[in-house]
Amino acid sequence: WDRKSEQPPPELPAEIVERTRAKYVEAYEKLTGVRWG
Repeated sequence: WDRKSEQPPPELPAEIVERTRAKYVEAYEKLTGVRWG
């Protein structure tokens, strides 16, 4: 994907989005000691 083009970026698969979200939640909880949600 080329940022300079006028086309939108390709959509990420739902599985990738969910796994990435889970990693961020895990990092948040480890860093803050607070449960997400």
